[in-house]
Amino acid sequence: MIKKENKIGVELACKQAFKYLKNNIEEWDTIGTEQYYYQQIISMVFYNMVFKFGSNISGYCENGAEKSGTDDHWLSPRMGCYAIMNEKRELLDNYEEFREFFYLLRSTIKLNKSKNDSDEIKFVNDIKTGIVVKNLTIDKYDLIVNSWTYVEGEGRRKSIQDLDPKNGFPLRHLIPDFFTTEERKYYTETRNLEAFGV
Repeated sequence: MIKKENKIGVELACKQAFKYLKNNIEEWDTIGTEQYYYQQIISMVFYNMVFKFGSNISGYCENGAEKSGTDDHWLSPRMGCYAIMNEKRELLDNYEEFREFFYLLRSTIKLNKSKNDSDEIKFVNDIKTGIVVKNLTIDKYDLIVNSWTYVEGEGRRKSIQDLDPKNGFPLRHLIPDFFTTEERKYYTETRNLEAFGV
């Protein structure tokens, strides 16, 4: 949930992100070497607007990560920027639809730190290699997490509910098709997840 003091900041950041992407379409579409740099700059500014005023905590946690886990933006804001600009640019013509996606990108889950820090769940964006996605978002959490919990409330009112492991990643159904389409462009299957016992 969004803390009251951050609501204004989040909404203003969303409006600015909408304007920012609309105003940088020409730069995003630049041909040649500059395109890489423009896209890096634009996606990082967008990421900062998504990230700046905290996150929307979903309550979903890897089993055992409820107290000391690391917050993870399970839907990468930088990849979200690429997905908007390359696959779903019509979001820049409809603020309410853009806003819905922007707020989804703010959503976090809790993972054990070792998994959150793994290169296997993050994409790489390097001038030499370009973007490399090792595991798609629709698959990666099912590959590294065996069971999930849902945490609700705080303090004495806090409850932790075990979720059925057969159901897999509980937010998978929220991943937009256009996001996955964008990720697939850079996908190089590795499934190199032995470190996680997979």
